Amino acid sequence: MEVITNQLIKGDKFSETISEFVNWCDKAFIVSAFFTDDTLIKILNNDRKNVCLIVSLRPPTSYDALLRVTALKNVEVRFLGHELHSKIYCFEKNNQMRAAIGSSNLTTKGFYDNIETNVILTDHDAKLCYENWELIRDKSHPLTSQVLEEYKEVYLSFKAPVVREILPSQASADEDYNKLWSAVDYISNLVSEKLEKHFSDIPKYLVIDHFWHFIVAINEDSHERITKRMKMPSNEKYLISLFDDFINWDVGNDFNTAEIYQRSKRLNRLLDSKKSLNKDELLDIFMTLHSTHSRAQRFSHDIAFINENDTQRVNKSIKHLVNESIPLDQRVEDLLKPEYKLKYFGSSAVREFNGWCYPNKYPIRNQKADSALEILAFG
Repeated sequence: MEVITNQLIKGDKFSETISEFVNWCDKAFIVSAFFTDDTLIKILNNDRKNVCLIVSLRPPTSYDALLRVTALKNVEVRFLGHELHSKIYCFEKNNQMRAAIGSSNLTTKGFYDNIETNVILTDHDAKLCYENWELIRDKSHPLTSQVLEEYKEVYLSFKAPVVREILPSQASADEDYNKLWSAVDYISNLVSEKLEKHFSDIPKYLVIDHFWHFIVAINEDSHERITKRMKMPSNEKYLISLFDDFINWDVGNDFNTAEIYQRSKRLNRLLDSKKSLNKDELLDIFMTLHSTHSRAQRFSHDIAFINENDTQRVNKSIKHLVNESIPLDQRVEDLLKPEYKLKYFGSSAVREFNGWCYPNKYPIRNQKADSALEILAFG
């Protein structure tokens, strides 16, 4: 056991010790009541080490830092409310454990500026520390995109009195979808002024969806270079420059973001119709989605979709998929069950459908989005 008090011992010994543990470990388990500095989490993620972070969802815990880390593939973020004050850092490799417990939050001041005292533990004592981390984890809740969006309002106004506490409600419990959602919100916040200037009439989720196309398809020969740059400390400036390149490309391209928005509006006009849709209208909906549009071009799945599915059944399934009185996860799951399942309308189409139907509410989820996150070093 070792006791370290920052500012009273020469050097940044606590941060140096934690850095050694980060380099050594395969997994990290962290509780920090306040969380404002995501550097440590990003280093672990970039090294493909799994992290579970638990925070107290109250100011000064940073909304922006949470938004960045919830989008990372190897990071799970959970939360508690005002009752959480613990600070625990556990690191595991080959069933060996190292840990630190004390007063330092995962903040710049907690690691470098304040007078903080922390105890460094190994072996049996470190495992006892981890067991206490597990007790906190079992009481905590997943930090979903919807919960984080609610916290944004609290965080931005925390200089004024705030009495409302965030509760663990959610639009989707799908961990992968929530990571995509957080990544989309993070990039949207980062380029918010550009979105307002160049795409003021277009829902931001559709804009970011087309940005994925720019990253994955248009920059097909630059994926390795983009990933390398995104792992550097100045990655936000580089990400903004990529979005500037996307704007310039979008302006001169016939297949632009405005066209994507027109496809979404056309789909919504059809869905708003009170009548049952005919084959031509259903085909128009089928051709709107990325996944089904590409398969129609390559394999003539559009013809098979219309000919091999009963029109009444297609109407029933699509109306169920967009029924907002039913939880999103349940709708998606139902469309893959016998009662609602449609031929040539697989999981990719089902998952992205609500993003097209409600572009101000849900990001579009598809394989291209997953690939873009990988290229941009979120996972």
